Amino acid sequence: MFTTTTEYALRAAVFLAESPARQTAHSVAAATHVPERYMSKVLQVLVDAGLADSQRGPSGGFILSRPPRAITALEVVQAVEPIRRIETCPLGLPEHCPTLCPLHQLLDSLAGIAESRLGGTTLADLIGHPIMPLGIRPSERTIAPPR
Repeated sequence: MFTTTTEYALRAAVFLAESPARQTAHSVAAATHVPERYMSKVLQVLVDAGLADSQRGPSGGFILSRPPRAITALEVVQAVEPIRRIETCPLGLPEHCPTLCPLHQLLDSLAGIAESRLGGTTLADLIGHPIMPLGIRPSERTIAPPR
């Protein structure tokens, strides 16, 4: 349902939510098992969307722009790959207008459910569980020490 980029953005956001200090693109990529060049681009998308802040320099890196409880999974998804609702027949078939056919009603309903579930889930809801979504235990994380 979602692209690899969306998965990577969610992984990055969850990792940043768990991190007490700024993280380099390298540390986020290593912890989330994502190629560093790819992760750098994903992190920039999160910055451009206002979900993360970045700072250059020796004490630089990435950090969430708001507390984890104030950022929803939907915001992360929408920053990378907006969920498209079906308002008119995507095939342009006049017999499907002004209402959607049953198939497109179903697909739009599923998109609505995804929006609702993601919008009701904050990054805080996704952290701190024994089974980590990143596939690594907290003791194995590469977290830069606070400065």
